[in-house]
Amino acid sequence: MIDLEDQKLQKEVYRPVTRITSYYVDNQKFSQAIHEYTLKCKEAAEAGKPRPPVSNYIGECFMKISEGVARLNQFNRYTWKEDMIADGIENCLRYVTNYNIDTFTRTSNPNAFYYFSKIVYYSFIRRIKKENRQTEIKQRYTTMNYNIDDFIFADPQNNGEQTSSSFVENAICDQTHFYSD
Repeated sequence: MIDLEDQKLQKEVYRPVTRITSYYVDNQKFSQAIHEYTLKCKEAAEAGKPRPPVSNYIGECFMKISEGVARLNQFNRYTWKEDMIADGIENCLRYVTNYNIDTFTRTSNPNAFYYFSKIVYYSFIRRIKKENRQTEIKQRYTTMNYNIDDFIFADPQNNGEQTSSSFVENAICDQTHFYSD
């Protein structure tokens, strides 16, 4: 009896791990779709027509690539993750015509997945630098311009006349005494 229970537990514990394939992009199919699209873009440019829209499959692949890169540990905890994903998709759409299927790869197979993963990766880096610059500007502005004496409030104890920050300081002291009692 014990052996059967142990075997059941082992089967439950040691289940094979299945990968989620919906997050991944088939590189051969994706590279072929990108190659066909770049050929259509070249034909449209030669005819003087506007660039044709990207197919739904290519757009879905761009989304999967951007969301996959956003799940990396180095990008996982940023609050502006949606902005990074949007920037990645935008940059993929911007540089889709620059992809060259004849470029040399280690396996001598076209690798559009790598090309667009790098585009997304560097767009995430640019977004992080941009957000860090904005945060630094906000911090500099608040440290240089923030002085509690600059605030003027209406003091209800002084018939509504405006006084300096002593009203605020007294209110803060009253609150701290209230919580300390």
